[in-house]
Amino acid sequence: MDVLNIGNDHRGQRSEFTPKTTKANGSGPNGGHKPLARVRQGVRVAAFKATTAAHLTEREGLTVAEAALGCNSTPAYIAAIKTIVATKNMGLLKAVMRGDEPVIATAARLKNAAAAITAYQKCSAYEKRLFELATGAVADLTAHLVTATPEQLAETAKKLDPEWVWQNLVLPAVQSQATSKA
Repeated sequence: MDVLNIGNDHRGQRSEFTPKTTKANGSGPNGGHKPLARVRQGVRVAAFKATTAAHLTEREGLTVAEAALGCNSTPAYIAAIKTIVATKNMGLLKAVMRGDEPVIATAARLKNAAAAITAYQKCSAYEKRLFELATGAVADLTAHLVTATPEQLAETAKKLDPEWVWQNLVLPAVQSQATSKA
């Protein structure tokens, strides 16, 4: 018998420690211990920890290593969550947090979009206008409609219901002009 396995129990009486050698399913060294759930209360635990760590790096100035250690996460998971958050796609972030989408694979798919969005946010008004001219992507719907080609307008007209166009575009414009003239 190993000397380390013999000692006193909580009552001070002599006891012998014998480690269990089976898991809950009957095999392995962990006894009846079950692994922790990956999703608790509808939230993927690892993604929640990484999100908290990302918050600490962004708002509290911790390094990624410090945040990873403090939140029991990994630098790779934290970087992945930061990439997903940078896309501003809250629906996708919620899907990742629920466990419906894998964290690392989702971040890999969004890497270029996150970089483009971050770069666009840093642009001056002039640079944003150049981007709009180059891509046709505009934040202003009016600018998009005014610069659309006749083919694009025809395709849009086919997809929109005339009643919707009347109620949401024409009627408000007419009412706005009538109020401004009065």
